[in-house]
Amino acid sequence: MKGFEDLPLHDATLKSVHYNWDDSSVSLTFSVYKLELKSTISYQLIFEDCSDLHIPHLCEWGESSSVNTLLMSNELYKIEMQSGDVIALKSKGFSFVPIAL
Repeated sequence: MKGFEDLPLHDATLKSVHYNWDDSSVSLTFSVYKLELKSTISYQLIFEDCSDLHIPHLCEWGESSSVNTLLMSNELYKIEMQSGDVIALKSKGFSFVPIAL
């Protein structure tokens, strides 16, 4: 699997965020444009053992549901949105999987 910062999420659209309290997992659903398919595919980015989650929605740079950059340091994962908001969470790891339709 690619590293977190190498995931093809630049310009992907964040559709939803789900936190499962029982198992401390977080799943984010994205719509990702695949140039080779000339269409969008839904993917889930799943974090296990999440101990801290921040989801601001202040839109300091203007309204946007698209991803700008991904950053990761130790167990801290950050998803910077094109709105200027940064979704941040602590997790022991992640998986990135397409959603079968």
